[in-house]
Amino acid sequence: MKTKSKVKTKSNLDLSILPGDSFTYGLVLGINNQGKIVGDGVWVDGSYTYLNNYLGGTNEYSEGNHINNQGNIVGFVTDFSTYFQAAYWEQYDNEPKILPTGNFHIGYAYWVNDEGQIVGFVEDFFTGLRRASLWDNDQLTVLPIGNYSRSVARAINNRGHIVGTVNSGSSRRPVTWINGEMQELPISTYSRGQANGINNNGGIVGAVENQPAYWKHGELTVLPTGEYTGGYTYSISNNGTIVGYVFSDGISTPAMWKKGKLITLSKGDYLEGYAYCINDSGEVGGVLYNQNGQNQPVVWEK
Repeated sequence: MKTKSKVKTKSNLDLSILPGDSFTYGLVLGINNQGKIVGDGVWVDGSYTYLNNYLGGTNEYSEGNHINNQGNIVGFVTDFSTYFQAAYWEQYDNEPKILPTGNFHIGYAYWVNDEGQIVGFVEDFFTGLRRASLWDNDQLTVLPIGNYSRSVARAINNRGHIVGTVNSGSSRRPVTWINGEMQELPISTYSRGQANGINNNGGIVGAVENQPAYWKHGELTVLPTGEYTGGYTYSISNNGTIVGYVFSDGISTPAMWKKGKLITLSKGDYLEGYAYCINDSGEVGGVLYNQNGQNQPVVWEK
């Protein structure tokens, strides 16, 4: 295991506040290399709009978790009276395709790669059994989990390598699925961990206990948190820049790690925030919260 140097620098990215829904305000969960943004809506050329819903009623809600470089979006849809359903949009204004769940009731999609492969989970509503899933050409594959009881797939790169988390009770482990086979990632002396993102070069990010983590070639590196007590990572660009947050005393600060150095991102006048996604141009998306807990969708860009 490696622990990188705890050097803290300031970001040269500018904070931009995005327009959001008047009720929920919004958050940014995905940004592609063309700068198209998704979250609890879509931002096109700086303007906010809803994702198309398949239900057509007044209580429907949809959320996009990721957008690939073809502009395809994955997430979920619901009307709150039926099960959450994993959804795929070829474009934000098209009607979503509902992904199959097999013998399960609930579906949730986290990531779509540039080949159109989608990962997430399916769940049995009555038992709570949750299984990591791959959708490829509309075919559902429930991924193996060994001796664990629950699992989630969080991201897939363009080579088809999947990362996620398996758990049984309080035991939680970061894993990869490559060619259908599951392999646990090392967590050193830490008691638990999880994997959230992977780039096309095989770099993986997540967390071990309350520390930000990075894996490459099966080796764990615990990333620096500087003056903060802990941190967490969500996403990694193809050039290796990582985004997430660091925290102390219950307050979270959006952050990125570049060449092993911690870089905190501007919060403006907001109390706290999180960085969820990054594209290969270095644009970062996330959310900031004010003193009243109201959330605002944001991007940090040059």
